[in-house]
Amino acid sequence: MSSRKNGQRNAENSKIFEFSASIIRCYTEGGADIIGIGDDPVNPKNYLIISGFDDGDIGNSIGLLSSAWLNEAYDCIKSIKVNNAEILININESKLLKTEISLIKINLNESNSDLNLMLHYMRKIFSDSTVGWDEA
Repeated sequence: MSSRKNGQRNAENSKIFEFSASIIRCYTEGGADIIGIGDDPVNPKNYLIISGFDDGDIGNSIGLLSSAWLNEAYDCIKSIKVNNAEILININESKLLKTEISLIKINLNESNSDLNLMLHYMRKIFSDSTVGWDEA
């Protein structure tokens, strides 16, 4: 059985990007709702930024930026499942071919006081989108 290190791809399945979140920040800037999740509040090695722009085309207006690839990608989230312990994001592989990532798994700290705010922002970003959205 292989073990995974934070931010490393699983040796058996090179398409999983996983890390444990120690910080969650949610805010609105320039009309965009933004969720930032990282493994360190000052200098994260692993992070994910989800941005939702209200430009009328909801599917194409959800951006995803990560420490696992270089540029922000749009319309790349196939589905997202969130609970108090983790976030699972299934990626539309054709959008991120160079990364070979098909799943992002973020382990959450259930005592993080920002979880409710994060869920609020996720509802705002995903509730009217074509992304499969599951909040458990």
